[in-house]
Amino acid sequence: MKIFYDPEVDALYIRLSDGSTEMTTQRLSEEVAINYSPDGKIVGIEVLDASEYVFRP
Repeated sequence: MKIFYDPEVDALYIRLSDGSTEMTTQRLSEEVAINYSPDGKIVGIEVLDASEYVFRP
């Protein structure tokens, strides 16, 4: 698992598996998207406006 944060766009990406793979994206909301591999496994999670959700004290 790898976690990436880009403060310029306030986006967080959690990569759950290594390697390049074809993905399908499902949006859970305007801020959260889940990326799936062709076999249905979760590959990654993207959170936009991350400081509003993840970095709260």
